Amino acid sequence: MIVSDGLARRLWPGQDPIGKRLLRPAIPPEVQAQPPWSTVVGVVEDARYRGLMDVRFDLYVPYQQNPYDLVKHLMVRTAGDPTALTSLIRAEARRLEPTSLVENATTMTSIVDTAVAPWRFGALTIGILSALALALAMLGVYGTVSQSVVERNKEIAVRIALGGLRRHVLSLVFGEGMMMAAAGIVVGLATALALGRVASGLLFGVSLVEPTVLVAITALFALVTVLALAVPTWRATTVDPAMVLRQE
Repeated sequence: MIVSDGLARRLWPGQDPIGKRLLRPAIPPEVQAQPPWSTVVGVVEDARYRGLMDVRFDLYVPYQQNPYDLVKHLMVRTAGDPTALTSLIRAEARRLEPTSLVENATTMTSIVDTAVAPWRFGALTIGILSALALALAMLGVYGTVSQSVVERNKEIAVRIALGGLRRHVLSLVFGEGMMMAAAGIVVGLATALALGRVASGLLFGVSLVEPTVLVAITALFALVTVLALAVPTWRATTVDPAMVLRQE
């Protein structure tokens, strides 16, 4: 027989399972007097064919060595449209076994889509909420920097009147905005890493820390921050010192 990785680690922790013997479960009463022992010849990855959250201890036995079990599932790999062969498969099954019944014929794609539909809906929902959060963050950066420029109009005007160059004003406003964004990125990354362990049960086939994803999100937020800072920074460099000081 072939056993799953989880079953091998459960039965023989720290040992090589190849060559171990195992008594198959669910032995019919007629063969319990001399139960057949099976030798482990291979180990495969744990399968999630019952559901993404349902990982069980599986074992696989050749059909010819397991004649008292009924065939419950038949899988056929095709080169073209599998649904076009449904009638042929039914006819062949009846020819081999007149009492057989082939029902619920479907494609593996349909089965997988049905199984992952709730997770895809959750991922879509989280994606939409994340996009809204990014838009709110962009508006927040824009509003904060804009208000800061308005409150510091007099300071900026004095700097320019005393000989300060507009590129210095640009560096001042833009630098402060990027410092706020950098602080937010650091806090966000730390929070993501901390919450990653909480969401580990919802992740399948990926690790808790994906450097590529984290770098991409950081770069995206930095780009959004630059765009949000563009208008307030431009306004700061166009301040008329004479007009601002005359109003004060």
